[in-house]
Amino acid sequence: AVTLRMIRYNPCEGVHLPRLIKPKEAVLSPEMVQKLLGAAYGTDVYLILILGFALGLRRGEMAALRWPDIDLDKGIVHIHLNRVNAGGKVIERSPKTSAGVRDIDLGDRLVQILAAYREKANGPCVLSRADGQPYSPDTLTRKFKRFLERNGLPDIRLHDMRHINATLLCEAGVDPKTAQVRLGHASITTTLGIYVHTTDGLCRQAADKIDKIL
Repeated sequence: AVTLRMIRYNPCEGVHLPRLIKPKEAVLSPEMVQKLLGAAYGTDVYLILILGFALGLRRGEMAALRWPDIDLDKGIVHIHLNRVNAGGKVIERSPKTSAGVRDIDLGDRLVQILAAYREKANGPCVLSRADGQPYSPDTLTRKFKRFLERNGLPDIRLHDMRHINATLLCEAGVDPKTAQVRLGHASITTTLGIYVHTTDGLCRQAADKIDKIL
C-alpha cells in the first residue's frame, strides 16, 4: 500500500511484537522410549511410535506415507508427501523445502517390523483406518494423546518424538549433518547449529544405531 501510494506511511513501523515463547520440547531417555514402545506393542499406536522415534517423521509425513514408498529390500523409506490441514480440508502436498524430500535408511530390526505390518495392511497407507483410508494429522495427534493418558505416560506432543529422535541420534554418536539429512531440515542450524559432512556409510550407520536403541 505504501509502494502504491495508497497510504503515506507503514502503520507497522514501530510496532513491538510480543516475546515469542516456544514450547519446551520433551527429552526422553532410551529407557523411557522403550517403555512407551512396550506399552504400545500390539496396538495400532505402536507403528506411530516407530515412525516417530526411529525415523523422526513429522505427523503429516506419517499420515501421507504409503507402502510403495518403503523399499524393504534396499532398506529405504522415501519421504515425498505431507498431509496437512488447509482451509478446513486435509490435502497432500510436497514438503515445504527440497530437504523434506529424502530417503531414510532402515536398520534390519526396523525392516522386520515394517515387513510384519505390511503383511497385514488393508490398503496402500502405512497408517490407516479400518477401511484403509489415511488418517488426518489431527487424528494421529488425538490417538497419541489418548494412548499416553490411558497408560499414565509422560505428556508429550506427537511432534516431540521428532526432537527425541534427533537427541537419540546425537547420543548414539551420529554426526549432525547425517541427523539433518534424516530429519529433512533445510538448514543444519535447525538441527544443531553446526556443520559437518556426511557420507552414505554414515547414513547406514545411523540406521543401525537407532536399531540398537529400539
